[in-house]
Amino acid sequence: PHGIINYVFRTHEYVVLNNHPQENVFMNDAYILAHKPESVLCAPLLHKSQLIGILYIENSILPDIFSGRRLEIIKALVSQIAVSLENARLYKEMNAQADEIKAINDNLSREIDHRKKAEAQLDGYRRQLEERVERQNLELEQSRKAMADLRQNLKMRNRFRNIIGKSEKMQEIYALIKDLT
Repeated sequence: PHGIINYVFRTHEYVVLNNHPQENVFMNDAYILAHKPESVLCAPLLHKSQLIGILYIENSILPDIFSGRRLEIIKALVSQIAVSLENARLYKEMNAQADEIKAINDNLSREIDHRKKAEAQLDGYRRQLEERVERQNLELEQSRKAMADLRQNLKMRNRFRNIIGKSEKMQEIYALIKDLT
């Protein structure tokens, strides 16, 4: 039925064949000649004037099966089929988007966890560095105090040396030692 299906695809029109050769423009179709169906219906599945599929039904038992009231019912069903197919497509698209969003969220969650671990590690390093700097500052302060104490001690010694070494009594002792040598 490629000829019938292609016709419906191009025109978006119903094709109903009820075994009346005079009205059958497809009577020379190879499939129709080989299978000789009594009734054929080929309907475009349209949603908002867009073709989303084609329904092909044939009956090999009874002629005129797709006429009158039955055809009206089939047209209503075809309309509902088109809506259902579009809904299924939208549902599938929505699920694909939901899966994509979930994958993105999972990646973001892993990235957040990775960053939190890195931040915790950096915090540990920062605390270690702060403690080390604090220890070194304390050692430096202790070294400064020790240096200040040493300087003070040296000043005192020099002062005593100068005082002791320049006193009159010490000068006399120095002179005696010098004479002895």
